[in-house]
Formats: sequence, C-alpha cells, structure tokens
Amino acid sequence: MKYYLINNTQLPMPEVFLKWLLKHIYKELNKSKKHQKFLRRQLGVVIIDKKNMQALNKKYRKKNKVTDVLSFLGEGDFLGDVVLCSEQLQKQAKQHDLHWIEEFSYLLLHGLLHLLGYDHEESRAEAQKMFKIQDKLFADLQDRDILKAFNKGAPKTGHHGKKT
Repeated sequence: MKYYLINNTQLPMPEVFLKWLLKHIYKELNKSKKHQKFLRRQLGVVIIDKKNMQALNKKYRKKNKVTDVLSFLGEGDFLGDVVLCSEQLQKQAKQHDLHWIEEFSYLLLHGLLHLLGYDHEESRAEAQKMFKIQDKLFADLQDRDILKAFNKGAPKTGHHGKKT
C-alpha cells in the first residue's frame, strides 16, 4: 500500500490514522481478485478547502458548486487522487450525525471505489453495486472503531474527540 497525503487545510489528519484506514480498506478490497492489481498502485489523498473544490468541480465536471469528493484516475503505477473538501465533509458529518473523521473515511472509500471503476451515475444497478460495497466496508470500519483509531493518532489539540 503506497500513498501520499496533501492536506492544505486546518483539518488534522495524522499519518498513523490514514495508514490504519487505508490498511483496513485495502485488506477488504484485496479479497476480490478484481481489485488486487489496482491496489498495488500508489494513491493520492488530497484535502482542500471549498473554494478550491468548487474550482475543480467546475473545471472537470462543469458544475459550479462545492462537492464532497472528486476522484482523478491516474496511469501506470499511479492509481489516482481522491480529493476531499474539508468544509463539505464536516457539514455532511453533522447532517449524518457522524464525527467528521467517520465522514472522511466514508468519502475516501467512495472516491477509491470510483478509481477502481465503480460509478453510481452510470446506472441504477451499478449504483446499487457500488453503494452495497461501500456500505459494507464502512460498517466493517465502524466495527473496528474509526474514532478510537483516529484518537490514537490525533494531535493533543484540535478536533480530536469533538463532534464537529
């Protein structure tokens, strides 16, 4: 599992937590032969603010609004980037009654599934397939206690343990 993190926000993202999260996601996805060849490639995780997310969404999807996550497919040994919007994921976390790190985990999983070829906008059947995998993997992560894993690696000040 190779990855890099670019965090251009104030949202704390401890490397130890991201490594834990990706390890568990990859472990589950690796059970499918379909995914194994892709998961050996490098993944980029990028966290940006809403202004930059809106600009990316407008440029690449022709939608002039903020979105929560975008995926950009790579080539060769690079699987691609999953770009997440810090403000949007915090807003959605409140709406879903989740801690922001849980919403981050759900959206990262969503973006990764897009990089693996899943698309919920293609058809109803594809959407059901994608969300079934996403929800199962997220439930597995919840069973492993995402918050506990995050708090182990979170800085002593900041957002850890708070429901934001």
